[in-house]
Amino acid sequence: MRDTIGGAVEMSLEIEPHHLEWLANMQAKFEKQSVDTVLYCLLEHVMTEVDDATLFGKTRCKSHHGKVGKVKQNFAMDSAQSAWLEAKAAEHGLPDAGKAVRVVLEYACVSANSSQAFSPPATKAPKPKSKAKVAVTVEVEKRHVDWLEQNLRAFKLPDAGKAMRCLLEYVRAEVEDPILFGKTRCKAICGGQKLPQTFSVEADQQAWLTDKVDLHRLPDIGKAVRIVLEFGVTEADPKSVFGIIRKACQHGPNCKKCNPVAAKPDMESTLSSLQHASRAVVIEVGGSQDDEALEVKTEASDMVSALQERSGALHGLTVIAKEVVNNNIENIQAAVRKWCEGEQKADLVITVGGTGFGPHDLTPEATFPLLDKQAPGLVAVMLAKSMEISPTNMLSRPSAGMRNNTLIINMPGDSSAFVECLDALMPALPHGLKQLRGEVEMNHPRHVPHGGLNSGCGCDH
Repeated sequence: MRDTIGGAVEMSLEIEPHHLEWLANMQAKFEKQSVDTVLYCLLEHVMTEVDDATLFGKTRCKSHHGKVGKVKQNFAMDSAQSAWLEAKAAEHGLPDAGKAVRVVLEYACVSANSSQAFSPPATKAPKPKSKAKVAVTVEVEKRHVDWLEQNLRAFKLPDAGKAMRCLLEYVRAEVEDPILFGKTRCKAICGGQKLPQTFSVEADQQAWLTDKVDLHRLPDIGKAVRIVLEFGVTEADPKSVFGIIRKACQHGPNCKKCNPVAAKPDMESTLSSLQHASRAVVIEVGGSQDDEALEVKTEASDMVSALQERSGALHGLTVIAKEVVNNNIENIQAAVRKWCEGEQKADLVITVGGTGFGPHDLTPEATFPLLDKQAPGLVAVMLAKSMEISPTNMLSRPSAGMRNNTLIINMPGDSSAFVECLDALMPALPHGLKQLRGEVEMNHPRHVPHGGLNSGCGCDH
Protein backbone atom coordinates (compact mmCIF):
# COMPACT_ATOMS: atom_id res chain seq x y z
CA MET A 1 0.00 0.00 0.00
CA ARG A 2 1.52 3.32 -1.08
CA ASP A 3 1.58 6.04 1.58
CA THR A 4 2.91 8.79 -0.68
CA ILE A 5 0.56 11.20 -2.40
CA GLY A 6 1.54 11.88 -6.00
CA GLY A 7 0.25 14.89 -7.93
CA ALA A 8 -1.38 16.18 -4.74
CA VAL A 9 -4.16 18.75 -4.79
CA GLU A 10 -5.67 20.41 -1.74
CA MET A 11 -9.41 20.18 -1.16
CA SER A 12 -11.35 22.00 1.56
CA LEU A 13 -14.16 19.67 2.67
CA GLU A 14 -16.81 19.56 5.37
CA ILE A 15 -16.97 16.27 7.27
CA GLU A 16 -18.79 14.98 10.35
CA PRO A 17 -16.94 15.18 13.71
CA HIS A 18 -17.01 11.39 14.10
CA HIS A 19 -15.36 11.07 10.68
CA LEU A 20 -12.47 13.25 11.85
CA GLU A 21 -12.22 11.18 15.03
CA TRP A 22 -12.08 7.97 12.98
CA LEU A 23 -9.29 9.40 10.80
CA ALA A 24 -7.28 10.35 13.91
CA ASN A 25 -7.76 6.87 15.42
CA MET A 26 -6.58 5.18 12.21
CA GLN A 27 -3.57 7.50 12.04
CA ALA A 28 -2.51 6.44 15.52
CA LYS A 29 -3.35 2.75 15.09
CA PHE A 30 -1.48 2.28 11.81
CA GLU A 31 1.22 4.90 12.48
CA LYS A 32 0.45 7.00 9.42
CA GLN A 33 2.10 10.38 8.86
CA SER A 34 -1.14 12.39 8.87
CA VAL A 35 -4.90 12.17 8.44
CA ASP A 36 -4.26 13.08 4.78
CA THR A 37 -2.38 9.81 4.40
CA VAL A 38 -5.20 7.91 6.12
CA LEU A 39 -7.80 9.37 3.73
CA TYR A 40 -5.49 8.64 0.78
CA CYS A 41 -5.21 4.96 1.76
CA LEU A 42 -8.96 4.73 2.32
CA LEU A 43 -9.74 6.22 -1.11
CA GLU A 44 -7.25 3.86 -2.77
CA HIS A 45 -9.05 0.97 -1.05
CA VAL A 46 -12.62 1.90 -2.01
CA MET A 47 -11.67 2.84 -5.60
CA THR A 48 -10.22 -0.61 -6.24
CA GLU A 49 -12.03 -2.94 -3.84
CA VAL A 50 -15.58 -1.65 -3.28
CA ASP A 51 -18.24 -1.63 -5.99
CA ASP A 52 -20.37 1.43 -6.66
CA ALA A 53 -23.68 -0.13 -5.58
CA THR A 54 -22.25 -0.94 -2.14
CA LEU A 55 -20.51 2.39 -1.65
CA PHE A 56 -22.98 4.83 -3.21
CA GLY A 57 -26.28 2.97 -2.74
CA LYS A 58 -29.26 5.26 -2.23
CA THR A 59 -29.64 4.27 1.45
CA ARG A 60 -26.07 5.28 2.24
CA CYS A 61 -26.22 8.49 0.18
CA LYS A 62 -29.43 9.54 1.97
CA SER A 63 -28.10 8.78 5.46
CA HIS A 64 -26.34 12.11 6.08
CA HIS A 65 -28.42 15.26 6.13
CA GLY A 66 -26.27 17.46 8.36
CA LYS A 67 -28.17 16.83 11.60
CA VAL A 68 -24.94 17.48 13.51
CA GLY A 69 -22.46 20.28 12.91
CA LYS A 70 -19.84 19.64 10.28
CA VAL A 71 -16.20 20.65 10.59
CA LYS A 72 -14.18 22.08 7.71
CA GLN A 73 -10.93 20.24 7.01
CA ASN A 74 -8.28 20.72 4.34
CA PHE A 75 -7.01 17.49 2.77
CA ALA A 76 -4.12 16.90 0.39
CA MET A 77 -5.05 14.07 -1.94
CA ASP A 78 -3.99 12.52 -5.21
CA SER A 79 -5.34 14.38 -8.26
CA ALA A 80 -6.78 11.11 -9.60
CA GLN A 81 -8.68 10.65 -6.33
CA SER A 82 -10.01 14.20 -6.51
CA ALA A 83 -11.22 13.58 -10.07
CA TRP A 84 -12.82 10.29 -8.99
CA LEU A 85 -14.74 12.02 -6.18
CA GLU A 86 -15.99 14.72 -8.55
CA ALA A 87 -17.06 12.07 -11.07
CA LYS A 88 -18.94 10.04 -8.43
CA ALA A 89 -20.70 13.15 -7.13
CA ALA A 90 -21.95 13.88 -10.67
CA GLU A 91 -22.81 10.23 -11.43
CA HIS A 92 -24.86 9.68 -8.27
CA GLY A 93 -26.52 13.10 -8.03
CA LEU A 94 -24.59 14.21 -4.94
CA PRO A 95 -24.36 17.96 -4.29
CA ASP A 96 -20.54 18.09 -4.27
CA ALA A 97 -17.31 16.16 -3.70
CA GLY A 98 -17.63 16.82 0.02
CA LYS A 99 -20.76 14.66 0.13
CA ALA A 100 -18.90 11.91 -1.75
CA VAL A 101 -16.09 12.04 0.85
CA ARG A 102 -18.63 11.84 3.69
CA VAL A 103 -20.23 8.77 2.07
CA VAL A 104 -16.79 7.13 1.82
CA LEU A 105 -15.91 8.00 5.42
CA GLU A 106 -19.27 6.74 6.69
CA TYR A 107 -18.67 3.48 4.83
CA ALA A 108 -15.31 3.21 6.59
CA CYS A 109 -16.80 4.01 10.01
CA VAL A 110 -19.65 1.48 9.89
CA SER A 111 -18.80 -1.09 7.23
CA ALA A 112 -15.18 -1.26 6.14
CA ASN A 113 -12.58 -3.55 7.66
CA SER A 114 -9.90 -1.01 8.57
CA SER A 115 -7.10 -3.57 8.43
CA GLN A 116 -7.91 -4.18 4.74
CA ALA A 117 -7.71 -0.46 3.97
CA PHE A 118 -4.30 0.00 5.61
CA SER A 119 -2.52 -3.36 5.31
CA PRO A 120 -0.18 -4.31 2.45
CA PRO A 121 -1.90 -6.15 -0.42
CA ALA A 122 0.07 -9.33 0.32
CA THR A 123 -1.84 -9.78 3.57
CA LYS A 124 -5.23 -9.79 1.82
CA ALA A 125 -7.01 -12.98 0.95
CA PRO A 126 -6.68 -13.89 -2.75
CA LYS A 127 -9.73 -13.13 -4.85
CA PRO A 128 -11.36 -15.49 -7.32
CA LYS A 129 -10.12 -14.97 -10.85
CA SER A 130 -13.51 -14.92 -12.53
CA LYS A 131 -17.20 -15.54 -12.08
CA ALA A 132 -18.95 -18.59 -13.46
CA LYS A 133 -20.66 -17.98 -16.78
CA VAL A 134 -23.67 -19.70 -18.31
CA ALA A 135 -25.07 -19.65 -21.84
CA VAL A 136 -28.54 -18.13 -22.21
CA THR A 137 -30.40 -18.57 -25.52
CA VAL A 138 -33.25 -16.10 -26.05
CA GLU A 139 -35.11 -14.36 -28.86
CA VAL A 140 -34.41 -10.63 -29.20
CA GLU A 141 -35.47 -8.02 -31.73
CA LYS A 142 -33.18 -7.21 -34.65
CA ARG A 143 -32.68 -3.62 -33.51
CA HIS A 144 -31.48 -4.98 -30.15
CA VAL A 145 -28.85 -7.04 -31.98
CA ASP A 146 -27.89 -4.02 -34.10
CA TRP A 147 -27.47 -1.89 -30.97
CA LEU A 148 -25.24 -4.47 -29.31
CA GLU A 149 -23.09 -4.83 -32.42
CA GLN A 150 -22.79 -1.07 -32.79
CA ASN A 151 -21.51 -0.66 -29.23
CA LEU A 152 -19.41 -3.80 -29.51
CA ARG A 153 -17.45 -2.09 -32.30
CA ALA A 154 -17.46 1.37 -30.72
CA PHE A 155 -16.02 0.18 -27.39
CA LYS A 156 -13.90 -2.66 -28.84
CA LEU A 157 -15.60 -5.40 -26.85
CA PRO A 158 -14.66 -9.01 -27.64
CA ASP A 159 -18.18 -10.29 -28.30
CA ALA A 160 -21.91 -9.72 -27.77
CA GLY A 161 -21.78 -11.71 -24.53
CA LYS A 162 -19.41 -9.14 -23.03
CA ALA A 163 -21.68 -6.31 -24.15
CA MET A 164 -24.68 -8.05 -22.59
CA ARG A 165 -22.83 -8.61 -19.31
CA CYS A 166 -21.89 -4.91 -19.17
CA LEU A 167 -25.52 -3.90 -19.77
CA LEU A 168 -26.85 -6.29 -17.11
CA GLU A 169 -24.25 -5.11 -14.62
CA TYR A 170 -25.23 -1.51 -15.31
CA VAL A 171 -29.01 -1.91 -14.95
CA ARG A 172 -28.65 -4.01 -11.79
CA ALA A 173 -26.53 -1.33 -10.13
CA GLU A 174 -28.02 1.87 -11.54
CA VAL A 175 -31.68 1.38 -12.55
CA GLU A 176 -34.54 0.84 -10.13
CA ASP A 177 -37.10 -1.90 -10.69
CA PRO A 178 -40.12 0.40 -11.25
CA ILE A 179 -38.20 2.22 -13.99
CA LEU A 180 -36.85 -0.89 -15.69
CA PHE A 181 -39.79 -3.28 -15.30
CA GLY A 182 -42.67 -0.81 -15.03
CA LYS A 183 -45.96 -1.75 -16.67
CA THR A 184 -45.44 0.61 -19.59
CA ARG A 185 -42.08 -0.88 -20.52
CA CYS A 186 -43.20 -4.48 -19.98
CA LYS A 187 -45.98 -3.95 -22.50
CA ALA A 188 -43.86 -1.99 -24.99
CA ILE A 189 -41.96 -4.99 -26.38
CA CYS A 190 -44.74 -6.59 -28.35
CA GLY A 191 -43.39 -8.37 -31.36
CA GLY A 192 -41.44 -7.42 -34.44
CA GLN A 193 -38.81 -9.56 -36.07
CA LYS A 194 -37.02 -11.65 -33.45
CA LEU A 195 -33.71 -13.43 -33.80
CA PRO A 196 -32.42 -16.26 -31.61
CA GLN A 197 -29.27 -15.21 -29.78
CA THR A 198 -27.02 -16.98 -27.29
CA PHE A 199 -25.32 -14.80 -24.68
CA SER A 200 -22.67 -15.82 -22.18
CA VAL A 201 -23.70 -14.15 -18.91
CA GLU A 202 -22.62 -14.53 -15.32
CA ALA A 203 -24.52 -17.05 -13.22
CA ASP A 204 -25.73 -14.39 -10.78
CA GLN A 205 -26.99 -12.30 -13.72
CA GLN A 206 -29.02 -15.27 -14.98
CA ALA A 207 -30.41 -15.76 -11.46
CA TRP A 208 -31.33 -12.06 -11.34
CA LEU A 209 -33.19 -12.31 -14.66
CA THR A 210 -35.06 -15.41 -13.45
CA ASP A 211 -36.09 -13.58 -10.27
CA LYS A 212 -37.46 -10.68 -12.34
CA VAL A 213 -39.48 -13.09 -14.50
CA ASP A 214 -41.20 -14.41 -11.37
CA LEU A 215 -41.55 -11.01 -9.68
CA HIS A 216 -43.06 -9.21 -12.68
CA ARG A 217 -44.97 -12.21 -14.12
CA LEU A 218 -43.13 -12.20 -17.42
CA PRO A 219 -43.66 -15.16 -19.77
CA ASP A 220 -39.98 -16.18 -19.86
CA ILE A 221 -36.39 -15.01 -19.42
CA GLY A 222 -36.35 -13.88 -23.05
CA LYS A 223 -38.92 -11.19 -22.25
CA ALA A 224 -36.76 -9.98 -19.34
CA VAL A 225 -33.72 -9.78 -21.63
CA ARG A 226 -35.72 -7.84 -24.25
CA ILE A 227 -36.87 -5.34 -21.61
CA VAL A 228 -33.28 -4.79 -20.50
CA LEU A 229 -32.14 -4.35 -24.11
CA GLU A 230 -35.03 -1.98 -24.80
CA PHE A 231 -33.85 0.21 -21.93
CA GLY A 232 -30.37 0.15 -23.44
CA VAL A 233 -31.60 1.10 -26.91
CA THR A 234 -33.99 3.89 -25.86
CA GLU A 235 -32.60 5.39 -22.66
CA ALA A 236 -29.13 4.27 -21.58
CA ASP A 237 -26.04 6.34 -22.30
CA PRO A 238 -23.59 3.92 -23.97
CA LYS A 239 -20.63 5.66 -22.33
CA SER A 240 -22.12 4.96 -18.91
CA VAL A 241 -22.77 1.32 -19.80
CA PHE A 242 -19.64 0.46 -21.76
CA GLY A 243 -17.24 3.36 -21.12
CA ILE A 244 -15.65 1.65 -18.13
CA ILE A 245 -15.31 -1.96 -19.22
CA ARG A 246 -16.56 -4.14 -16.39
CA LYS A 247 -14.23 -7.13 -16.47
CA ALA A 248 -15.19 -10.30 -14.62
CA CYS A 249 -13.25 -9.65 -11.42
CA GLN A 250 -14.22 -9.35 -7.77
CA HIS A 251 -12.77 -5.86 -7.36
CA GLY A 252 -15.78 -3.87 -8.57
CA PRO A 253 -16.23 -1.57 -11.59
CA ASN A 254 -13.53 0.86 -10.38
CA CYS A 255 -10.74 -1.72 -10.13
CA LYS A 256 -7.61 -0.11 -11.61
CA LYS A 257 -6.00 -3.45 -12.38
CA CYS A 258 -8.88 -4.92 -14.37
CA ASN A 259 -10.36 -1.66 -15.65
CA PRO A 260 -7.60 0.57 -17.05
CA VAL A 261 -10.14 3.30 -17.84
CA ALA A 262 -10.99 3.56 -14.14
CA ALA A 263 -7.36 4.09 -13.16
CA LYS A 264 -7.33 7.64 -14.56
CA PRO A 265 -10.74 9.33 -14.56
CA ASP A 266 -11.27 11.30 -17.75
CA MET A 267 -11.67 14.85 -16.42
CA GLU A 268 -12.77 16.16 -19.82
CA SER A 269 -15.63 13.63 -19.90
CA THR A 270 -16.46 14.37 -16.27
CA LEU A 271 -16.63 18.13 -16.86
CA SER A 272 -18.68 17.55 -20.01
CA SER A 273 -21.21 15.41 -18.12
CA LEU A 274 -21.48 18.11 -15.45
CA GLN A 275 -22.06 20.81 -18.07
CA HIS A 276 -24.77 18.78 -19.84
CA ALA A 277 -26.49 17.35 -16.75
CA SER A 278 -30.17 18.25 -16.53
CA ARG A 279 -31.08 20.93 -13.97
CA ALA A 280 -34.29 20.75 -11.93
CA VAL A 281 -36.08 23.07 -9.52
CA VAL A 282 -38.79 22.14 -7.00
CA ILE A 283 -41.29 24.86 -6.08
CA GLU A 284 -43.53 24.09 -3.12
CA VAL A 285 -46.87 25.89 -3.11
CA GLY A 286 -48.22 26.21 0.43
CA GLY A 287 -49.82 28.49 2.96
CA SER A 288 -52.53 31.09 2.43
CA GLN A 289 -52.18 34.07 0.14
CA ASP A 290 -51.29 36.33 3.07
CA ASP A 291 -48.54 34.17 4.60
CA GLU A 292 -45.15 35.89 4.46
CA ALA A 293 -42.62 33.62 6.21
CA LEU A 294 -42.78 30.22 4.57
CA GLU A 295 -40.37 27.32 5.05
CA VAL A 296 -39.72 24.29 2.88
CA LYS A 297 -41.54 21.34 4.44
CA THR A 298 -39.98 17.98 5.18
CA GLU A 299 -42.14 16.44 2.44
CA ALA A 300 -40.65 18.79 -0.16
CA SER A 301 -37.16 17.72 0.93
CA ASP A 302 -38.24 14.09 0.50
CA MET A 303 -39.37 14.93 -3.03
CA VAL A 304 -35.97 16.44 -3.82
CA SER A 305 -34.35 13.25 -2.52
CA ALA A 306 -36.65 11.16 -4.75
CA LEU A 307 -35.53 13.15 -7.80
CA GLN A 308 -31.87 12.81 -6.89
CA GLU A 309 -32.23 9.06 -6.38
CA ARG A 310 -33.35 8.84 -10.02
CA SER A 311 -30.54 11.09 -11.23
CA GLY A 312 -28.81 8.27 -13.15
CA ALA A 313 -31.89 7.44 -15.21
CA LEU A 314 -32.48 11.16 -15.79
CA HIS A 315 -29.04 11.70 -17.36
CA GLY A 316 -27.39 13.11 -14.24
CA LEU A 317 -30.26 15.41 -13.27
CA THR A 318 -29.36 17.73 -10.39
CA VAL A 319 -31.81 19.66 -8.21
CA ILE A 320 -30.28 23.15 -8.23
CA ALA A 321 -32.91 24.85 -6.04
CA LYS A 322 -36.00 24.33 -3.93
CA GLU A 323 -38.20 27.14 -2.78
CA VAL A 324 -41.63 27.79 -1.35
CA VAL A 325 -44.27 30.31 -2.41
CA ASN A 326 -47.74 31.01 -1.08
CA ASN A 327 -50.99 30.19 -2.88
CA ASN A 328 -51.03 33.39 -4.89
CA ILE A 329 -51.18 33.31 -8.68
CA GLU A 330 -48.75 36.21 -9.14
CA ASN A 331 -46.17 34.70 -6.77
CA ILE A 332 -46.41 31.24 -8.34
CA GLN A 333 -46.01 32.68 -11.83
CA ALA A 334 -43.03 34.81 -10.79
CA ALA A 335 -41.26 31.76 -9.32
CA VAL A 336 -41.90 29.63 -12.41
CA ARG A 337 -40.84 32.39 -14.84
CA LYS A 338 -37.59 32.93 -12.94
CA TRP A 339 -36.44 29.38 -13.62
CA CYS A 340 -37.49 29.36 -17.29
CA GLU A 341 -35.18 32.12 -18.51
CA GLY A 342 -31.73 33.65 -18.11
CA GLU A 343 -28.47 32.05 -17.04
CA GLN A 344 -30.16 30.20 -14.15
CA LYS A 345 -32.66 28.53 -16.52
CA ALA A 346 -33.61 24.98 -15.47
CA ASP A 347 -34.54 22.04 -17.70
CA LEU A 348 -37.32 20.87 -15.38
CA VAL A 349 -39.53 22.90 -13.02
CA ILE A 350 -41.79 20.89 -10.73
CA THR A 351 -44.43 22.56 -8.60
CA VAL A 352 -45.85 20.55 -5.70
CA GLY A 353 -49.20 21.25 -4.10
CA GLY A 354 -52.15 23.48 -4.91
CA THR A 355 -53.81 21.20 -7.48
CA GLY A 356 -56.96 20.18 -5.60
CA PHE A 357 -60.48 21.59 -5.23
CA GLY A 358 -59.70 23.80 -2.22
CA PRO A 359 -60.31 27.55 -2.36
CA HIS A 360 -56.56 28.25 -2.22
CA ASP A 361 -55.55 25.60 -4.78
CA LEU A 362 -54.47 27.86 -7.65
CA THR A 363 -51.34 26.22 -9.07
CA PRO A 364 -52.91 25.06 -12.40
CA GLU A 365 -54.49 28.50 -12.91
CA ALA A 366 -51.07 30.09 -12.40
CA THR A 367 -49.22 27.61 -14.60
CA PHE A 368 -51.50 27.20 -17.61
CA PRO A 369 -51.17 30.77 -19.01
CA LEU A 370 -47.37 30.46 -18.93
CA LEU A 371 -47.18 27.40 -21.19
CA ASP A 372 -45.98 27.72 -24.80
CA LYS A 373 -46.99 24.09 -25.41
CA GLN A 374 -49.07 21.65 -23.40
CA ALA A 375 -48.11 18.08 -22.49
CA PRO A 376 -51.46 16.35 -21.89
CA GLY A 377 -49.90 12.88 -22.03
CA LEU A 378 -47.94 13.54 -18.83
CA VAL A 379 -51.10 14.68 -17.06
CA ALA A 380 -53.04 11.63 -18.28
CA VAL A 381 -50.36 9.22 -17.02
CA MET A 382 -50.18 10.89 -13.59
CA LEU A 383 -53.95 10.84 -13.16
CA ALA A 384 -54.21 7.21 -14.29
CA LYS A 385 -51.53 6.19 -11.80
CA SER A 386 -53.10 8.21 -8.97
CA MET A 387 -56.55 6.71 -9.59
CA GLU A 388 -55.09 3.22 -9.22
CA ILE A 389 -54.35 4.20 -5.61
CA SER A 390 -57.64 5.97 -4.81
CA PRO A 391 -60.69 7.04 -6.86
CA THR A 392 -60.70 10.42 -5.10
CA ASN A 393 -57.47 11.28 -6.88
CA MET A 394 -59.55 12.09 -9.95
CA LEU A 395 -60.11 15.42 -8.19
CA SER A 396 -56.50 16.40 -8.84
CA ARG A 397 -56.11 19.12 -11.51
CA PRO A 398 -52.47 19.15 -12.64
CA SER A 399 -51.18 20.78 -15.79
CA ALA A 400 -47.94 20.19 -17.68
CA GLY A 401 -46.16 21.72 -20.63
CA MET A 402 -43.20 23.72 -21.87
CA ARG A 403 -42.08 27.32 -21.57
CA ASN A 404 -38.90 28.40 -23.34
CA ASN A 405 -37.81 24.73 -23.60
CA THR A 406 -38.23 24.20 -19.85
CA LEU A 407 -40.61 21.40 -18.87
CA ILE A 408 -43.09 22.46 -16.17
CA ILE A 409 -45.13 19.85 -14.29
CA ASN A 410 -47.70 20.35 -11.50
CA MET A 411 -47.41 17.43 -9.08
CA PRO A 412 -49.13 16.42 -5.82
CA GLY A 413 -48.09 17.95 -2.51
CA ASP A 414 -48.08 14.58 -0.74
CA SER A 415 -44.64 12.94 -0.90
CA SER A 416 -46.00 9.41 -1.50
CA ALA A 417 -48.26 10.60 -4.31
CA PHE A 418 -45.35 12.58 -5.74
CA VAL A 419 -43.15 9.47 -5.95
CA GLU A 420 -45.98 7.45 -7.52
CA CYS A 421 -46.49 10.08 -10.24
CA LEU A 422 -42.74 10.52 -10.78
CA ASP A 423 -42.25 6.78 -11.31
CA ALA A 424 -45.19 6.74 -13.71
CA LEU A 425 -43.45 9.42 -15.81
CA MET A 426 -39.99 7.83 -15.72
CA PRO A 427 -40.35 5.67 -18.88
CA ALA A 428 -40.65 8.85 -20.99
CA LEU A 429 -39.28 11.73 -18.90
CA PRO A 430 -35.55 11.21 -19.72
CA HIS A 431 -36.34 11.14 -23.47
CA GLY A 432 -38.48 14.28 -23.17
CA LEU A 433 -35.73 16.23 -21.39
CA LYS A 434 -33.24 15.24 -24.08
CA GLN A 435 -35.62 16.41 -26.81
CA LEU A 436 -36.14 19.78 -25.12
CA ARG A 437 -32.39 20.31 -24.97
CA GLY A 438 -32.04 19.57 -28.68
CA GLU A 439 -29.85 16.54 -28.19
CA VAL A 440 -29.72 13.63 -30.64
CA GLU A 441 -32.99 11.79 -30.50
CA MET A 442 -32.99 8.23 -29.22
CA ASN A 443 -34.65 5.46 -31.17
CA HIS A 444 -38.36 5.15 -30.60
CA PRO A 445 -39.71 1.68 -29.80
CA ARG A 446 -41.38 0.16 -32.81
CA HIS A 447 -45.12 -0.03 -32.74
CA VAL A 448 -46.40 -3.40 -33.77
CA PRO A 449 -50.19 -3.57 -34.19
CA HIS A 450 -51.96 -6.24 -32.18
CA GLY A 451 -54.02 -7.79 -34.90
CA GLY A 452 -54.70 -11.48 -34.76
CA LEU A 453 -52.61 -14.63 -34.64
CA ASN A 454 -50.16 -13.44 -37.30
CA SER A 455 -49.22 -10.19 -35.57
CA GLY A 456 -46.15 -11.70 -33.91
CA CYS A 457 -47.12 -10.32 -30.53
CA GLY A 458 -46.11 -12.64 -27.71
CA CYS A 459 -47.48 -10.56 -24.82
CA ASP A 460 -50.69 -11.04 -22.86
CA HIS A 461 -52.64 -8.01 -24.12
